[in-house]
Amino acid sequence: FYFGYDQRAWTREQILRDLAQRLLTPREFADYQSWKIGAQQALVTERLRASRRLVVLDNLESITGQPLAILHTLTPAEQEALRKFLAELAGGRTLVLLGSRSEEKWLSPGTLSQRLVCSRCAGGRSIA
Repeated sequence: FYFGYDQRAWTREQILRDLAQRLLTPREFADYQSWKIGAQQALVTERLRASRRLVVLDNLESITGQPLAILHTLTPAEQEALRKFLAELAGGRTLVLLGSRSEEKWLSPGTLSQRLVCSRCAGGRSIA
């Protein structure tokens, strides 16, 4: 599953909806749409933690409006909601790949277990 912040400012709710549409049956998704965001996140998190998938969030420098980034920023509250969702995925079977040209310290608490730096990428692009 790919979410590029160079394309748009993906909120947690938009990411959850996109994932749910692809992970759930049509009947499950119909029920899902009537739930509160906490229950929606719990179901998507449960499905992702239980199966081997790959979730890619790329161009994260856009979220905080770093220099030279495309300005698809998220509010601090939305950044925290996204960070908590990603932290809930940690330790499950789904892998999460975060791509950014900056360190993304706002994501560090509970999400980044391994950080790699691509020396061939522009500006030493971080791969977490």
